[in-house]
Amino acid sequence: MPVTDDVGRRLAGEFDLGTPLSVEPVTGGSEVVTKLTTSRGVFLLKPVYRRADVELYATVEEHLNAVGVRQARLFRTTGGEVTSSGYWVQEFLPGSVLPAWPTRAQADAVLGHLAAYDRALAGVDVPAELRTRDHLWTRVVSPGWLAAHLPRLVERGPGWLAPDPVAKALETVAGWAPAFEASRRQVVHGDHGPDNVLDDGSGEAGTERHGRAVVVLDFSPHTNRCCSASRARCTGSTCIPT
Repeated sequence: MPVTDDVGRRLAGEFDLGTPLSVEPVTGGSEVVTKLTTSRGVFLLKPVYRRADVELYATVEEHLNAVGVRQARLFRTTGGEVTSSGYWVQEFLPGSVLPAWPTRAQADAVLGHLAAYDRALAGVDVPAELRTRDHLWTRVVSPGWLAAHLPRLVERGPGWLAPDPVAKALETVAGWAPAFEASRRQVVHGDHGPDNVLDDGSGEAGTERHGRAVVVLDFSPHTNRCCSASRARCTGSTCIPT
């Protein structure tokens, strides 16, 4: 649930965010994320699930913004900590969430943005703890795991989920697997779903400039092998994990 007004005021003081003006849920966002508006700006209050992930995010956003890839900035407490009272704070970035069925121009713009995003993330050191994680979300990015389990899961899934596109995607992944096995592991975003991509709506409808992605949200760190910059465009993805 979103934080209360009292908690919002306390966090505003602990993170030196200014005088609180409003505390409210994020429209269309997660119910656990709260939008805090103060005299200094608009911020997002997020619960801490794993402190190591917040610490890594602090490194990631500093690196990405330094190389020109926009990422929501993290705010520290007055004592320099990345979390306090079970929460951490990001800046609130304007924009609209990418639609579930984007246009071709929007999809191309997003993939181009993600290519730059992953190229930039290659400059972030992979924490040792991240390399050793083993759970469902680390397994589903393995071509071998997908080949073994995904067709069966599609059969058991909703009727509108067509098996042919899934089979084509698995064929593409399998074809590129050897090249990715030869690539170095790096930090990658763990959830590139449409609801985690902001679109600034720039450009004219129907053109390649329409729907330029400006930022990827909700960084969920994983480590994967990533394709080179030259392969990112021809595969239609920034990273086909192995």
